[in-house]
Amino acid sequence: AWRETTADGKVGVSLLGGQSEILVFGSHAAASLPGRADTDKSVVLHPTYTIETADADDLSVFRPFCVTDTLFDFNAPDRVPGFAGKMRYTFDLLLSDVPAGAVLDLGQVGENARVTVNGHDAGIRVAPPYAFPVGQWLTGGENRVTVTVSNTLGGRVRDHFSYFLTLQPSGLLGDVRLLYKE
Repeated sequence: AWRETTADGKVGVSLLGGQSEILVFGSHAAASLPGRADTDKSVVLHPTYTIETADADDLSVFRPFCVTDTLFDFNAPDRVPGFAGKMRYTFDLLLSDVPAGAVLDLGQVGENARVTVNGHDAGIRVAPPYAFPVGQWLTGGENRVTVTVSNTLGGRVRDHFSYFLTLQPSGLLGDVRLLYKE
């Protein structure tokens, strides 16, 4: 939750076991949340994704997996249950002009994501929001975006107790949006 101020200057935090929360204070706190304070327009992207995978046994070798217009849970029973490693999504973003303050918001991701735009590293996110300021690397015309998602070994290495736990979805799950100033 985002709050500008509180009446008494105090912030209450209530966490469950295993949860965490990041609190940012000061006059520049809004700027530290990429894609939240500096944008007012949101466009859902519908690119064609070229997906490659690198298995946890050798994360240096990516192999073609599929080309798709639809994002999906990689570890779903009808996909690749038990896959552990990296999933690399590459797509082109065609822009007539570069929108001010552009941020790429990946939406839901399972587990962490690294983004590159036209070969420039935009960073890694290990928790929501999976939002990356990318405006400085976008150009008018075609832009190449690569999102590399890494999941955990949870689907492959199961112990007696983990068989009874629901596994989190894996991959780029969306909606992928471009946020910017109008």
